[in-house]
Amino acid sequence: MQKLFIILLMNVWANGEPEIVQYGTSVLGDYYDTREECEARLIQLSDGEDLRKEKGIRGIVRTDTVFRAYDQAGSVVQQYSCLEVNLRNSN
Repeated sequence: MQKLFIILLMNVWANGEPEIVQYGTSVLGDYYDTREECEARLIQLSDGEDLRKEKGIRGIVRTDTVFRAYDQAGSVVQQYSCLEVNLRNSN
């Protein structure tokens, strides 16, 4: 099984429901072989944006880098992150 990583941009609605706005292969045409490469590109893309760099939850620990935008009430309104995609060979 092959793994690749793409960048994911989500809007988060007031009720907490996420909506995928864009994802790596449709917007950037990019994918990455490792999470580290994906997160390095994520840092470049978020430069100059009003985003907080945080650790996302993976399992029960905070490990993956995410960038979030908040509204004045402190609720997340956007999140940029790396999505792991597992590809299975159909041979």
